[in-house]
Amino acid sequence: DFRRIPLQVLSDRLAYIAEQENIRLDPAAAQQIARQAQGGMRDAISLLELCAGARKKIDDALVFATVGSGNRESAYKIIEAVSKSDFETVYSIINDIVMKSGDLSVFWQEIIDSYRDIMVVKNSDRAKVYLDLTDAEYTALSAIASDFSMARLSYHVSILESAMADMQRAFNSKRSIAEIALTRMCDPRLSESNEALALRIEELERAVKMMKLGVTPVSQPATEV
Repeated sequence: DFRRIPLQVLSDRLAYIAEQENIRLDPAAAQQIARQAQGGMRDAISLLELCAGARKKIDDALVFATVGSGNRESAYKIIEAVSKSDFETVYSIINDIVMKSGDLSVFWQEIIDSYRDIMVVKNSDRAKVYLDLTDAEYTALSAIASDFSMARLSYHVSILESAMADMQRAFNSKRSIAEIALTRMCDPRLSESNEALALRIEELERAVKMMKLGVTPVSQPATEV
């Protein structure tokens, strides 16, 4: 039986191969390639060779353009924007991916994977052991996780999964599906789902608790019903 090779072992080996072959490889790009290989050394080396075909320095952007994945930084940015109901940033990131000919369904999977990681961070003190993340990614994700309750995570994941299914059925409407889904995630008043209702109740309870403590809660869309 074969076991998955740890992320760091894969990325270190890729860095060694790149050095021997005079391939310019950013450490962060090596991590991204290793993550896409999902524990397989042969797959990791194949992806490195694929990226090296561009005959230029391999960085995060090149990995994303070549492999179609690895855009974890943008996924974190869009999740953070959603948590703040920052519509402008949300639409800007989606537009940037479309204009660069990125596959929105691939990026969507990055977002879903990131939400899974957030859930692990919130529910386990040993989250770093279970997640294939760099130190910088883990730090960024931990900061984002503090802005989310489990009710909010559940509501967002339900929308993400539904949108992914819609993208697979309607290939030419991916952008519309993505933007509509993210808009709903920014404002739970736009949904009548059980998850959205649970989130609105939670926000109301939080506001009542803060008022009892003599603190005026900041007005948010989620507190309205």
